Amino acid sequence: MMKKILLASTALIATAGVAAADISLSGSGRFGLSYLEGREDAGARDDTVLYSRLRINIDASTETDGGVEFGARLRIQALNDATNNEQNAATLNGARFSVAYGGLEVYVGNTGGAIDNMKFRSGNEPGALFEAGQGVARNYGGFGYSSGGAGNNALYTTYAVGDVLVGAGFDDTATGEEIDAFITYTMGNFGATLAYGQRTATGSDDEDTVILGLDYNVGDLNLTAIIGDEDVNNGGVVTDATVSDTFYGISANYAISSATAIQFAYGDGSGSADTDNVGIGATHSLGGGVTLAGGAGQVGDDTYASVGVRLNF
Repeated sequence: MMKKILLASTALIATAGVAAADISLSGSGRFGLSYLEGREDAGARDDTVLYSRLRINIDASTETDGGVEFGARLRIQALNDATNNEQNAATLNGARFSVAYGGLEVYVGNTGGAIDNMKFRSGNEPGALFEAGQGVARNYGGFGYSSGGAGNNALYTTYAVGDVLVGAGFDDTATGEEIDAFITYTMGNFGATLAYGQRTATGSDDEDTVILGLDYNVGDLNLTAIIGDEDVNNGGVVTDATVSDTFYGISANYAISSATAIQFAYGDGSGSADTDNVGIGATHSLGGGVTLAGGAGQVGDDTYASVGVRLNF
């Protein structure tokens, strides 16, 4: 639960009609054990490592007398290095600004785009570290929010009206530009999102992708699926046939009780570099934002497993 630290309103309200500005803290953390077959052979210290990650969000917001909400976010993140099995110092990321009025929201600065934010993309991800996912074979990443770095200087906007949500993003850098968009429709227990992205990279062919994500709830069971097609050349590092392909996956979450749930996910693709990934997991809430999580699975010929604690505050 977000814990708000309300600044003295008398000092901040400099103009009549402005309600109150506030700064709030929220965050998440996780720690535990992670096993990945072949990690030591790839240069890490061991196949089994301690893992940890802590994120603290600093959100500032205010509202004009006309009802327009302005906000900004900074994030502090500290996480360990699985290769060296060492802890890294915390870092502060780039700022993200936002404006919201009615059903319209606009984000500027360190923000992800439409594909990074599209609903039903990841589905239900088992394991304490979300090792498995239905979209693991997707190679077109889209520009995203950076938790540990400066991030993009991008634009992302959404508009909600009734059962429809539309979103669009734009990112322009020295290496090229990217645009993407999605439309989401929700009707009762069913939801669908259709997304498109296109990237123009300097010194490289254009890349694009189209993605369809589906979501359906039946009692205590949530089912999701994803299918997409992409034309990705990875800056010419690998051939198109290696990464340009169709990708697909499914996932499920079943609530055994109000506190306990089990998860399943499977993903694969038709590209020669794609590796199928399947996993199962379980979560159990202890209340107060504390959840026990664990899972196991296989990516290609390698087995992985994780167990740990997730914190939300």
